[in-house]
Amino acid sequence: MKLIGVYNPPTLVTLAGLLCGFGACWLSFAGRLELAVVALIWAGIFDLFDGLVARRTQMTAREAAFGVQIDSIVDMVSFGVAPVLVAIGFGLGGVFGLIAGLLYVCAAAQRLAFFNVLQEESHASSGAGLTCYTGLPVTFAALIFGALLMLCDLLSPALFGLFLPLLLILVGGLFVYPLRIPKPRGAAYLVFPVLACLLTAYWLVR
Repeated sequence: MKLIGVYNPPTLVTLAGLLCGFGACWLSFAGRLELAVVALIWAGIFDLFDGLVARRTQMTAREAAFGVQIDSIVDMVSFGVAPVLVAIGFGLGGVFGLIAGLLYVCAAAQRLAFFNVLQEESHASSGAGLTCYTGLPVTFAALIFGALLMLCDLLSPALFGLFLPLLLILVGGLFVYPLRIPKPRGAAYLVFPVLACLLTAYWLVR
C-alpha cells in the first residue's frame, strides 16, 4: 500500500521542522520554556534548508506543488501558532495579550497565503520562483523570538509582560507590511545556523 503524499528529501526536512514546531508547543505547555524556544529556533533552521534541498532535488511538477502546500501548512504551525503558545508560556495574557495573539496568527496566515499566490503567479509568468519576499517571511519569527525573549532576564516582569504583546503585534505587522526582502542565499546558510547555535547555547545554559 502506498501512502498518500510525497516523501522525498525536501518534504522530510519540512516534516522535521514540523516536529520541532509541535515540540515547541508541547514543551511550552509542559513548562519547559527554554527547550520550547530551542525547538522553535530549530524549526526555523529546518525551514531554511528545505528550500535548499528542494532546489537540489529532481522533482515532478506535482511534487513541487505539494512541497509549496506542505511548507505553508507546516509554517503556520511552527511560526504562526507556536510563537504565540511560547509567549503564553512566558506570561502573555489578558485582553491585550489575546488581541495581540489573534492579530499575529491572522497576519501569519495572510502572509503565507499571499506568498503561495505570488509563487504560483511567478511560475505561471516566468517559469521560475520568486527572488524576493514581500513581507517579512514567517520563518524569521524563529530567530526573532529566540533572541528577543532573552529580554525576560533583563526586564522587570511588568515591563516584559507589556513587551510580549507588542512584540507579537510588531512581528505580525511586518508579516503583512510590503517589505521586499531578498531570499536567503550564500552566506545566509552559514550565518543563520551559527546564530541558531549561539541562541541554543544561551537557552540551554539558562
